[in-house]
Amino acid sequence: MVTLAEVAQHAGVSASTVSYVLSGKRSISTTTRHRVEESIRELGYHPNAGARALASSRSNIIALMIPLRTDMYVPVMMEIAIAVATTARTHGYDVLLLTGEEG
Repeated sequence: MVTLAEVAQHAGVSASTVSYVLSGKRSISTTTRHRVEESIRELGYHPNAGARALASSRSNIIALMIPLRTDMYVPVMMEIAIAVATTARTHGYDVLLLTGEEG
């Protein structure tokens, strides 16, 4: 797994510069931004979701609870689950699907 520090070294910038490029919290020159983005692509860097959740106090996870009942039509429930997951992904959220037993 590639680290933020490795991206910084590859791009010839500091780790904080890479962090600013990723977060957009500070203005970074276009040249530097492109160099960092190219390093991210070349190295295959993906931010650690757990670290990001700790730093921001947000997990970007939505829980969807679907009951398991014998009187429910499963294909309709799956359509609902897919619609929720698709919409959530377009807004940067993941969906945690939970099922509950009847009764």
